[in-house]
Amino acid sequence: MKPRMMLSISLSLFLVSGLAVLPAAASADRDSSDVSGGGQTGGGLALGPLTYTDDYRDRILETLLSGYAAGELTEAEFQLELDTSPVWADVPRLTVAEATKGLEEAGGLRSPPTYPASKTIAMTHQGQINTTFCGPAAGLMILKSMGISKSAKTQDALTQQVLANNDHMKTTKNGGTDWSPANFAAGLNAARGKTPQYGHVRPASVSSLSNYVKADIYQNMPLGANLQENANTGVYNQHPKPAAGKQRGHWVALYGYSSSGATLSFDDPAGANVAVMGSAWKDAAAKFSMTATKTYTYMVAPHGLAY
Repeated sequence: MKPRMMLSISLSLFLVSGLAVLPAAASADRDSSDVSGGGQTGGGLALGPLTYTDDYRDRILETLLSGYAAGELTEAEFQLELDTSPVWADVPRLTVAEATKGLEEAGGLRSPPTYPASKTIAMTHQGQINTTFCGPAAGLMILKSMGISKSAKTQDALTQQVLANNDHMKTTKNGGTDWSPANFAAGLNAARGKTPQYGHVRPASVSSLSNYVKADIYQNMPLGANLQENANTGVYNQHPKPAAGKQRGHWVALYGYSSSGATLSFDDPAGANVAVMGSAWKDAAAKFSMTATKTYTYMVAPHGLAY
């Protein structure tokens, strides 16, 4: 990838537009079922345990602009992403034209990277050690695939129990790793201790979902995906149906894509894990693939990606 242009200059240009500030969209939604789904440093917008810094927002803006420049995102999809994401809640409303102009005035629109048609990151499966530890298990797979075996924050050897503690994802305290607050990304950041950092985003379209995935996989950063199953969505990876009237939020690790982002590759902490999950989960696989279009249907608001 070419050296990344710092886009915070362009963000400062948007602040003079005088347009209405978007309302914050932090959700108090809590995952509910037998499988529970959920900081950055420096100035920026604080949402739960995360602060969306200019550096993180630059990374998102760069990904969206790259997809738009490559013709993978339409202008309408790009604008929808800017209008609906809480990442921009404290910034006057941005438009695609303003974003492009801001980049040009900051030194020119960077040529988008050429993503390969398919790419996967080597990942060793980790089955969750109890029914509420899908978040720490998915996080452990992500961190170990990046060669990280010790927490930068506590210097502890990384285990699911360490990632579940109050210095990381707070899973033990909360009885799960819910999407909101963003404890999953905050835990990854605490363990990594370096940039680029993770945050929580909910893609506004299938195209933006594919672009987020390709951008991170290109940089050898697996993603976390918080997917929700309910009576309307059905189930994926041969999961058992949730109990009547219930919904299930569940963390899986996203380690690759194929067909130019049309198909995504996942590792499921509940898969191949009957000893912990029970016989109802006997058909769930450790690794599985799903189209981006189908994946998007399980990103029931406000669920999404740790990107």
